Amino acid sequence: MVYAYPAYYRDFRCLAENCRHNCCIGWEIDIDEISLTRFLSAEGELGKELRENISLEGTPHFITAENDRCPFLDDTRLCRLYRAGGLGFLCDICRDHPLFRNFLPGRTELGLGLSCEAAARLILTQGAPFTLLEEGNPEPDIETEEIVSGRRELFSLAQDRALTLTRRMEKLLELYELEMPRNAPGVWAAFYLSLERLDDSWTAELLRLKTFECFSVPELTEYEQLLVYFLYRHVPRCYDDLDADSKLLFAVLSTQIIGTLAGSDRERIIELARMYSAEIEYSDENAELIYDMLSALQINND
Repeated sequence: MVYAYPAYYRDFRCLAENCRHNCCIGWEIDIDEISLTRFLSAEGELGKELRENISLEGTPHFITAENDRCPFLDDTRLCRLYRAGGLGFLCDICRDHPLFRNFLPGRTELGLGLSCEAAARLILTQGAPFTLLEEGNPEPDIETEEIVSGRRELFSLAQDRALTLTRRMEKLLELYELEMPRNAPGVWAAFYLSLERLDDSWTAELLRLKTFECFSVPELTEYEQLLVYFLYRHVPRCYDDLDADSKLLFAVLSTQIIGTLAGSDRERIIELARMYSAEIEYSDENAELIYDMLSALQINND
């Protein structure tokens, strides 16, 4: 088994109570089976409180308190469960966030999700080109090697700093004989507005996107890192649906949307990337709808 992860992966540090966008607010926090057993059997006052604040309807989850806060988030914006039992007491989703994993035969890839502001800042402010580190012993698998080697070529094109970012994205699509649908940003804004949304601030950004006549991505390394991040995270998903084209188109479209909205404001880039990730990447339904739309448009272009 090979384990792969970005060179910056181990540099991540949670902001804890200093985080402006606390991951314990605004989400329905699902509870994995092992953690559920641990929580329901906990003793004392904490055990009683756990049982009172867990819903078993559908996927087990914490019953959010006022303002969609986790009931175990204290007034200092720290987790009472972590304080009581440490990292091992948390459920999987809380212990892992913002970690994500992609699984391929013989290969597990680890990464940090942009929905966390600390992770977004770490990823996007890297000055050096993206580097992927690997540990373990390879287990030959033809499909895995095709995906990894194909994506390696995409990384190389995306990080060719002799070319403009716009030209790099064009060459990425040319490599697979794809064309980004020539719809105006306003058309994509309308489509994204049709998706499930969490935050009114995201709605406001999409309404802004409607006012632009064309996509524009400034020549900043933040956008190179953003493009490579999307390639790293999304291309491996083609193993399940055999649709690499939509994943490549998603990486380009997502970079264009964030670039158009954030422009050259580096703080805005980080915030818009965080917001985009929370609204799109962390909703499997939203991501799949975008993949499907890009696939359908590509078929129509053919």
